[in-house]
Amino acid sequence: MEVKIEETRRVIYQNLTPWQRVQIARHAARPFALDYIQLSFTNFSNSTAIGCLRMIGRCRRFATMDEHRCVVIGHQKGRDLKENLKRNFGSANPEGYRKACG
Repeated sequence: MEVKIEETRRVIYQNLTPWQRVQIARHAARPFALDYIQLSFTNFSNSTAIGCLRMIGRCRRFATMDEHRCVVIGHQKGRDLKENLKRNFGSANPEGYRKACG
């Protein structure tokens, strides 16, 4: 059954127009960065990452993956207009780029 599902998926995606591919990529039901992060890491909180950027060197709150401590950097768009406005539609501000490079 899994082979049949994979074959059907391959055939469907093979015949999509470029615009249909864009629509799939932008579909609101697709998982966002936080969905993957919350499944992949423990001890992660969105506010922890933002707060630690202001205290580099003193930050003791890292996300963990297995026994590894990690700093997680990503961007997140919203699921509705209010969240999109709050999150700048998933785009970083100039200060965000400076933090990522620092």
